[in-house]
Amino acid sequence: MRAQRLYAIAVILALLVPAAWGAVPRRMPFTRYWPFIDYPMYSQSHFSGESAYAWQLRVAGCQPGGDPRIVSEAELHLPHRTMLKLLRQAANGPPHGKSRSLVTDMARQLPDPVCGIEIWAQRYVLGPGGIVDRNPPWQLHTGWALGQATAAR
Repeated sequence: MRAQRLYAIAVILALLVPAAWGAVPRRMPFTRYWPFIDYPMYSQSHFSGESAYAWQLRVAGCQPGGDPRIVSEAELHLPHRTMLKLLRQAANGPPHGKSRSLVTDMARQLPDPVCGIEIWAQRYVLGPGGIVDRNPPWQLHTGWALGQATAAR
């Protein structure tokens, strides 16, 4: 009888511990939450007239008349959310801020010579029935020139 009870406890623990391990965050600050936190009823509310932005990094080569090219997260080896956060901070921060310095350093790691950096934005506006313009134009938000042509060595 005692052996059966111990066996039952061991089986129950073997099933419950992995489930609890996957559901409970293991690092601080809590970057992973219970599965139900991402449902719309727990998200922030939005109102008509509110704006959301999409950000894009473009670098200008050193050739005269060349158009700036888009730099993707994959080229910089960054997760999408990290790239968007960095671009938002660099675009809205001070001209000599930490985020802008990081963007400049990342652009210098690209294989082609870079003489200028531009951050472009798309502004999405919420209306009473959803997004007003589903394909707004990209607009130059901010840009800066590099002191000298730089390329990864």
